[in-house]
Amino acid sequence: HWLKNTSARVICVANGTSFLKDAFRIGVFRYVLREDIEMDLPEAIGEVLQEIKPVRGLRLTINGEAKWVPFEDIYYIEAFGDEAIIYKKDTYSTVRKTMNYLLEQLGDAFYRCHKSYIVNFDYLQRIDTDSIILKDARSVPVSVRRRGGLLKIYNHYEESVEKNR
Repeated sequence: HWLKNTSARVICVANGTSFLKDAFRIGVFRYVLREDIEMDLPEAIGEVLQEIKPVRGLRLTINGEAKWVPFEDIYYIEAFGDEAIIYKKDTYSTVRKTMNYLLEQLGDAFYRCHKSYIVNFDYLQRIDTDSIILKDARSVPVSVRRRGGLLKIYNHYEESVEKNR
């Protein structure tokens, strides 16, 4: 079973226990004997699915160092030449990624409101005619071309958040 941004779990199915030691040395999550497969495999799969939960964030290289940036830390992103600036609560990070790449990696809470800006709906305070005001009073511009879809997509996002509560 594959979930984006999660680590893999391996279930080893074998005829006997002779490879048991080697299986766990290479990181096997669970070992199932073929003779017990009907009973043990569904249980093993259930354990894997309970353990792995999608992690919501970006894995990026920031200042030459691999970093994990959780989605909930990102307020908005601004394109700046061939780089992007990821604005968080009190800090920012610069990465060499395109806006299209970042948008593909981000979740449903993010919207490209301008050629140079992606905003996180979770921090939206209000939508003005030409900008989005965030909960910390920062303002993010909205282009005329993207203004029409903004309200529709934001309302759809809000409805999905309400359903999942």
